[in-house]
Amino acid sequence: EDEVQVINTGLKTEWTRKQKEIAGSLLAQSDWYITRKAEAGTEIPADVTTYRTAIRTVSGQREAQIAAVTTVEELKSLLESQPKIRDEVTNEMIDNPETFITPWPEQ
Repeated sequence: EDEVQVINTGLKTEWTRKQKEIAGSLLAQSDWYITRKAEAGTEIPADVTTYRTAIRTVSGQREAQIAAVTTVEELKSLLESQPKIRDEVTNEMIDNPETFITPWPEQ
C-alpha cells in the first residue's frame, strides 16, 4: 500500500533521452522564427530551415546509433570517439576509421 515503485532506465534509454533534450535545446534557439512566421507571416530564412532539419536528422541518426550498440563498452566507445583523429605517422588529422557518434550540425 505504501510501497513506491521505482523504475530504473537503462543507459541506452538515458542516452537516447539526452539526444532528444540536446536537439530540443538546439531547436529552441531558433523557435522565435517559427513564432514570427505564425504570428506575422514573415518567412523563415532558408539557412534556419536547413539547420533545423539537420538537427532533427542528426538526432535521429544519433538515436539509431545508440540503439544499435549491444554492450556498455560499445556505447562508451561510440560516445567517446571523435570524428577526426591524429595520424601518428603524418601527424595530420584524418577521418576516424572507428565508429563515432554523428556530430551535431554547426549553425
